[in-house]
Amino acid sequence: MSTCLAYAVDLFTVAGGILIIPGDATVVGLVVAAGVGYRSGGLVFAWTLFFATYLGFHADWAFFGLSGRSLSGELAFFFDPVSLAVFGTAAVLLGTPAYGAGSLTRRSLGRLRQSETRGDP
Repeated sequence: MSTCLAYAVDLFTVAGGILIIPGDATVVGLVVAAGVGYRSGGLVFAWTLFFATYLGFHADWAFFGLSGRSLSGELAFFFDPVSLAVFGTAAVLLGTPAYGAGSLTRRSLGRLRQSETRGDP
C-alpha cells in the first residue's frame, strides 16, 4: 500500500475533475508490471500488483479523503464493487502490455548478451 502512503503525504496528487483511473498509481502499476515481466514472474502476479497500486489510491481516498463519513461508510466506499471492477479491468488491460514489454526487454537483452559472447556481428 505504498501508493496509499504516497497519496496521503501528497507525494502523488489528484489533478481534479472526474476521477476514474488515478494517473500516479497507473504509472507505478505500469513500472511494477513491467518489472514482473522482466523478472519472469507470472502475469497474474503482475495484474495483482498493478491492482494493489489502485487499491492504495482507493484506500487513501476512502479513509483520508472522505471527511464526515462514518467508518462503515468509508468501508462501503472502499469495497464498492463497481470501483473494484474498474480498477481490476484497468489492471488487466494496462498490466498485460506492460508485462509484455518487460518480458520482451528481458528476452532481447538475453539475446544481445548471447550474440556478444559468441562474437556475432
